[in-house]
Amino acid sequence: MEVSRFALVLVAACGSGAAPVPSNAAPPPAPIDAKWRCDQDADCLNSCAQGAVSTAWYAGAHVAECEDGCANVLAAAPRCIDHACVAFVRSPQDPKQITRADDCTHKP
Repeated sequence: MEVSRFALVLVAACGSGAAPVPSNAAPPPAPIDAKWRCDQDADCLNSCAQGAVSTAWYAGAHVAECEDGCANVLAAAPRCIDHACVAFVRSPQDPKQITRADDCTHKP
């Protein structure tokens, strides 16, 4: 009994050894699905049916493609942003104006 009390006092005095976690700490980012994972822009491609995807994932996915969709004539080259492929589209009025295409980014 006396040894147990001494151990509790010792732990209380020294701490548990674990660093305290601030209550406002952001959770770690969710892992990126292989379908969209990239390290550079060249790791991404536009799929008509799937939008901006990883070229490595696409190579083994056997996707049934379509005629237009996310790889239409207004589609701009996809980009790798924060290790995820993101789709972009050109404006029909000004092809130099490129904006993010959320409807072709991370399609299920």
